[in-house]
Amino acid sequence: MNSPVQHLSDFNPGEPSNAADSSRTSILIVDDNIANLAATEKSLRKLEATIVTVESGKEALALCLRKRFSVILMDVQMHTMDGFETAEALAQNEDTREIPVIFLTAVSKDEHHYFKGYQSGAVDYITKPVNPDILAAKVSVFLKLDKQRLEMNRMADELKAVNFRNNLILNGAAMGILGVDGSGKINFVNPTAQNLLQGSPDLIGLSLLPFLDGKQDFLTDWGRHAIHRSCCEQTELNCTDTSMYDTNGNPFAAEYTFSPMPADSGVSGGVMIFQNVSQRKTAADELQKSEEKFRGFLENSSDGILILNEKGDITVANSSFEKLTGYQQEDLVGHSMKGLIPARFVRQIMRRWEAYVASPKRLQGVQVGEGLELSILHRNGNEISVKVRLSSMETGDGLVLCAIIMDRTAENLMNEALRRSQRMDAIGEFTGGVAHDFNNILAIILGNIELLEYEEFNEEKVRARLSVIEKSTQRASQLTSQLLRFSNRKATTSVTTNMNDISSQIDQIVAGTLTPKVTFTHTTSEDLWSTCIDPGDFQDALLNLVINARDAMPNGGQLKLKTANVKLSANYCRQNPDAKPGDYVQLSVTDTGQGISADIMPYIFEPFFSTKEEIKGTGLGLSMVYGFIRRSGGHIKVSTTLGVGTTARLYLPRDRREPEHTALAEPAGATTTAIHGGNETILLVDDETDLLEVARSSLESLGYRVLTATDGPEAAEQLAAEPLISMLISDVVMPGGISGYQVAALAMSTHPGISVLLTSGYTYEGVNVDDPVHDNIVLLPKPYTKSQLAALVRQQLDLASAPAVSAAAAADKASQAS
Repeated sequence: MNSPVQHLSDFNPGEPSNAADSSRTSILIVDDNIANLAATEKSLRKLEATIVTVESGKEALALCLRKRFSVILMDVQMHTMDGFETAEALAQNEDTREIPVIFLTAVSKDEHHYFKGYQSGAVDYITKPVNPDILAAKVSVFLKLDKQRLEMNRMADELKAVNFRNNLILNGAAMGILGVDGSGKINFVNPTAQNLLQGSPDLIGLSLLPFLDGKQDFLTDWGRHAIHRSCCEQTELNCTDTSMYDTNGNPFAAEYTFSPMPADSGVSGGVMIFQNVSQRKTAADELQKSEEKFRGFLENSSDGILILNEKGDITVANSSFEKLTGYQQEDLVGHSMKGLIPARFVRQIMRRWEAYVASPKRLQGVQVGEGLELSILHRNGNEISVKVRLSSMETGDGLVLCAIIMDRTAENLMNEALRRSQRMDAIGEFTGGVAHDFNNILAIILGNIELLEYEEFNEEKVRARLSVIEKSTQRASQLTSQLLRFSNRKATTSVTTNMNDISSQIDQIVAGTLTPKVTFTHTTSEDLWSTCIDPGDFQDALLNLVINARDAMPNGGQLKLKTANVKLSANYCRQNPDAKPGDYVQLSVTDTGQGISADIMPYIFEPFFSTKEEIKGTGLGLSMVYGFIRRSGGHIKVSTTLGVGTTARLYLPRDRREPEHTALAEPAGATTTAIHGGNETILLVDDETDLLEVARSSLESLGYRVLTATDGPEAAEQLAAEPLISMLISDVVMPGGISGYQVAALAMSTHPGISVLLTSGYTYEGVNVDDPVHDNIVLLPKPYTKSQLAALVRQQLDLASAPAVSAAAAADKASQAS
């Protein structure tokens, strides 16, 4: 038989070699002399192999990466890349290093060339001229070795497939399967056997006898046991009316079959297949009892179960399925399952059903997936998302199919909660950016207003208008504070607090918010646990809940606050995915107002969603409450009834530390503080040029010498040029690749003892509290007033000149001042 010959041009480099070639032996001949190629190829034609020829080492390398070869015959002396170099390159590649290489050369026969050939990876070095028969014989040896290797790989793949299939069958079998060795010890347990025996993989190595004869171990002699005789006599043992015992010694009715290992296998022992037949024996006397037992199994299942015939008609439906779909037995039994499938899916699902029924696998009780996801119809026409597991059994009446239908409503709720949380996070990041820019603008407005106020004129109307502008700006500032609190993911100043200790302050805050038409009561629980919260966050959240409750009772009503210790169970947390099991301090806010409609409830925590008139609400109130709860690691649950009222329950994690004496934040108000200046040199850094000008003017009006920079690199130049800088005031976030923290670190290294004041329109979440320079830095949030800036600057400069005051105490005092 002549071997087919292919040349490099026959192969498309953009396509992989075909599957048929991967199982056929093939020879690659490499020689830049066409006559030598033809002669070598002619000598090998009688071999049963595909012969491929190329004319260079580079072509051979490229081809070997795309096609598998049994052996390579290669000339030594070739242009551009000789045979030694080609063989070495093949040996270095993981995909080609196993291909045997035979050198054919007429160049030299000395030992040096032989050694170099073998060193480069060749298996043989043949000098020309060579006898064609000898060459063919040598090549045929490698072809045979390659065939054997291919066959071994094929057998290994088949063995893997067989083992995989066997494991699927053993692990999915509905009966218990035990492997037993020649001494009566268990050496294999499938999952069903573990469940029936109430054991675990630790059963391996235990004696089988206690599971057959009980813990009393009536028969201690393994050699006299029936199963041992079955092994010795090579006979199958069937036992249909017996008892077995689980690991606790509890008996159950069982039947089993023991099959010994074949004698010629060289392995003693066998396999026992068993099942618990207690229910079947109990119901065996009468068909009605059997049906009742079967019905009991169905009714005890929390999942919906349908029994169907081969046509897809329903023969049995359990009560869980009735509850799931709203149908009764008479509406289901005898009717096709088509009526439960949405019209757009009927054709697709029935086609899959028919394919399954026609498949040979159905006779083996194969399950169709662990959870086929689809929708079924409720009696009211709504669609229900479910998972379906389908299995079959051949009976005397034909094929019977069991469909287990699992409701995915809870799973969908969890997914929706996750999506809502992700949406809230995204909006939180957005509001943080908006608030930052807005705060910069407000700082400019406030600064200019203050400069105007300090000008020399006394026109009362102008001052009155300026006062109105200032109050409006402060209201806008409060809005950005709300945005920032919402965008922050963690509390900034959390302290361990007992709500009973601050109850009087809570009452004062709430009472000041309500109208005379609303009756307020506050009930505190004795021995209330402590919780770790941000007092400012808590005050904002409480105020928002109280204001919402007040607005829900325009004609008056009752507002009740109540604290209590509660434990959230695992079952509650499964139904409320945002919650985690554990101990919590509960604060409930209950009103007797209008309530919230069902169509609005899913959106109440979303930012900017509000049912109030546009001028009366921003839609941030409950989203701030939600943000506070998340930052505190807690959970919130709102229950409502239209016309009756609403209760919001805040669950804050228990903190076992002793509470700190913490007062709630005082409402923001105008304070008058004497402004003192100085003559020190201050470096002022901010990329907002208008804000930079306002701050510069404010500081210069107080007598300070002020240097300015609009970014980090410019600030670094000022620090290098000016040695007498006493204070750095810098924005945190700036362009130029250098942040305020980096400028602060540079200033501290070049100007020892320098005071540092950082400003930012972001929340403190953006502040790097782990930075080693953090303890020596004071933070001033934007927007700030001239008096706030002046007081903090003077305070820090005075502290820097008093070495007895520690850096920690200075930072603490400075934060209180701001």
